[in-house]
Amino acid sequence: MAYLRGTKDSYDKWAQLVGDSGYTYESWLPYFQKSLDFTAPPPGKRAANATPQYDVSSIGGANGPLSVTFPNYAQSVASWVQKGLQALGISPRNGFTSGALIGSSYVLNTIQANTQLRESSETGFLRPALERSNVVVFTDSLAKKVIFDSAKTATGVLVETAGKQYVLSATNEIIV
Repeated sequence: MAYLRGTKDSYDKWAQLVGDSGYTYESWLPYFQKSLDFTAPPPGKRAANATPQYDVSSIGGANGPLSVTFPNYAQSVASWVQKGLQALGISPRNGFTSGALIGSSYVLNTIQANTQLRESSETGFLRPALERSNVVVFTDSLAKKVIFDSAKTATGVLVETAGKQYVLSATNEIIV
């Protein structure tokens, strides 16, 4: 249930390898941010020495489909682990949503703030999408290959269901 992002360097390397600047961390950041519904942890629910630090400007999260927050409870050992890591030279940081992962931090969780129940891709994205008339889910199917045209635009997906292969085509977009 931990919510983390990769490093800036990993996304930038991806962009370099595929020759497309759309894969840089800075290009992805607005999408990361708008996909979240962040709720700050309520004061007093966790021990004072287990208060998470975070950077709301990198988290974003205004009314997106995926709920993220910090659990109301932290194991007592957690505060001592951070002190131990700091003694080893691993400094605390304001979370792991800024594209830098070196350091220690309490980790955001994909949980609903009011119930503390688990949030997932299914509950945050799929269930709401299933209410739309233009969404079809293919169960027990394996996406084998994204099909591209000569302009490097995705036009379909090669799929296998029950041993039979077929292509699902799209005119607007392919979302994997």
